[in-house]
Amino acid sequence: RDVALEGPPGPRRVALPCAVVSQGGMLDLRRAYEEHLGRGAVRDFLKTVPKDGDGRLQASLRGAFLDPFSTPADDADVRYQASDPVALLRAATAAASGATTVPANEVPLFGLVHGAEDGNVPSSQSQAFFEALAAAGAGDRARLRLVLGEAHFEHLDPATACWRETLGVLSEGFGIDL
Repeated sequence: RDVALEGPPGPRRVALPCAVVSQGGMLDLRRAYEEHLGRGAVRDFLKTVPKDGDGRLQASLRGAFLDPFSTPADDADVRYQASDPVALLRAATAAASGATTVPANEVPLFGLVHGAEDGNVPSSQSQAFFEALAAAGAGDRARLRLVLGEAHFEHLDPATACWRETLGVLSEGFGIDL
């Protein structure tokens, strides 16, 4: 969709997405950190452990042995909050409580395609985002596709069900057959 925005230095045009698809995505970073997914991928991405000592203890029980003894960055809470899709959606939902809802035609279709046998990023990550979307009132714009018998990298192969599910969500979002 092409939308005009008013304001300095004059009218601007932006493209709003019709569809957004996450393929085996790590969407709940706090939980991913605590589960030590990707052997510390969240900690490495954010360049800090969280301030929450209980979370660091949970991660240590899953292999992040030194994390309870690590010093969090001063802005650790901000980094985790600002990067975590589930936390951002929950915060936006809380902030908008009682506000006017966004018209459905302005909300992109969210596709969450995840191999049910994914050992790298468990499908609970997509499930958590799907639940957060539903709690935000966008459940009708969310499609959770857990693909049985497929894992993390099948999205890259056009011969797989994960690929076909992704195309299905994009086709629905764009209103065309792909």
